[in-house]
Amino acid sequence: MSAKTAICWGILVLSLATIGYAQIFGTVRVTVRDPQNIAVVNADVTVRSKNSERALMAKTNSEGVAVIPAVPIGDYHVLV
Repeated sequence: MSAKTAICWGILVLSLATIGYAQIFGTVRVTVRDPQNIAVVNADVTVRSKNSERALMAKTNSEGVAVIPAVPIGDYHVLV
């Protein structure tokens, strides 16, 4: 392998590694309660991107909590 080829491969690998680190994810945690402050069980929760058609969904648990992991950075609407 020539020095030029090795350098090109090195740049390609570093570029791909940078792309992988460029994406940032977070977790959305939603608590759903009724007017009497009682947990709402099995409520459908949708996190919908304002900029794309991406929609992530979950249901609330026995405590009224829904957790949606690995949500890409961005602006979202949360619908219950």
